[in-house]
Amino acid sequence: MLRRIAGLAFASSLALSLLACASASAALTPGQILVASHTHDSLLLIDPATGKQSRFAENGLPVNAGSAYFTSPGDIAIAPSGRIYVIDSSAFDGNGGVIAVDPNTGKQTEISANDQPVNASAPLFDSPNGIALTPSGKILVVDRSAFSINGGVIAVDPATGKQSVFSSNTQPVNAGSPLFEDLRGGITVLRSGTVVVGNSGSHPGLIAIDPATGKQSRFSTTDQPVNASSHTFELAVGSVESVSGRIFVSDQNGPTPVSDNEGGVIGVNPATGKATRASDNNLAVNASSQFFSNPFDITFGLDGRLVVLDTGAFGSSGCGDSEGCGGLISVNPLTGREAVISSNTQAVNMAAPLFHAISGLAVVPPRCLGRTATI
Repeated sequence: MLRRIAGLAFASSLALSLLACASASAALTPGQILVASHTHDSLLLIDPATGKQSRFAENGLPVNAGSAYFTSPGDIAIAPSGRIYVIDSSAFDGNGGVIAVDPNTGKQTEISANDQPVNASAPLFDSPNGIALTPSGKILVVDRSAFSINGGVIAVDPATGKQSVFSSNTQPVNAGSPLFEDLRGGITVLRSGTVVVGNSGSHPGLIAIDPATGKQSRFSTTDQPVNASSHTFELAVGSVESVSGRIFVSDQNGPTPVSDNEGGVIGVNPATGKATRASDNNLAVNASSQFFSNPFDITFGLDGRLVVLDTGAFGSSGCGDSEGCGGLISVNPLTGREAVISSNTQAVNMAAPLFHAISGLAVVPPRCLGRTATI
């Protein structure tokens, strides 16, 4: 099915964004955007039509009087059941953990942490900063400094909280060619089952993980021959798969050499790993906007456009942070054109601006309408 938006043909939003349908929630509407805020120890809810910001799940809610777990909430994943999973880099014992949020009430529940008895003999979290769900419901957590500093991916059983190694440089299968370095939190489970993570350091780009063995390989990196002459990665973070299989990656500094360290979006051919410039401030189509400052996370909205969380965009209005309060930017995946979704500087938010130290996002998926949810 095709949908016409602004004169352009987009694949249907459900297919384009590959979002799982979710059970209905009384509090959330499909298409709304959840944003994690360190400053407010909460999830914020954004109306994609108006940009209006509001509080959704925060420590101060009465329902969380005995479970105010957020300290540094970050990446977000939504299960087919509608349950929301949030990674927090310093919750519980200070080494972070996974927190579930009830989509109807905002109540927080501890899912996995080092101080749980089930993890007493092998606690793995050190500074978790990314989260994704597999089709079977397993939780995958990126941890930037686990496994001897270089980071890795940890699997979590959502029923018990038990942590196990999914992929690390220290595994025998990766001993001859360890690739992880400075993982900034981006992780995506592709339709093929392959898992890709955003990598920095010596091999900036996307690293693929074999889900059966944890074996790491280059999916699309700057040091691949196919990218020798490309506008490619510096600080790759988030990624999202389109219906065509093309991967879009948010990069805090790239695409090089054209982004002037303001970052942008890079497109990846999944068959070859070839990286190409998808959107940045220096594209002619963005001459009058140039919104990117520090693009961090990325997903698809239900209208087929990319949604980019930028931690430094739109200046310091509403938060007083000289590095910027951040905001949400939409990107046309065909042209690279940027547009504002939500910022503190919009009239609808000026009386009560909430963006400051934002770090993760998710789009509320379509409802299942009684059907079995699948990914």
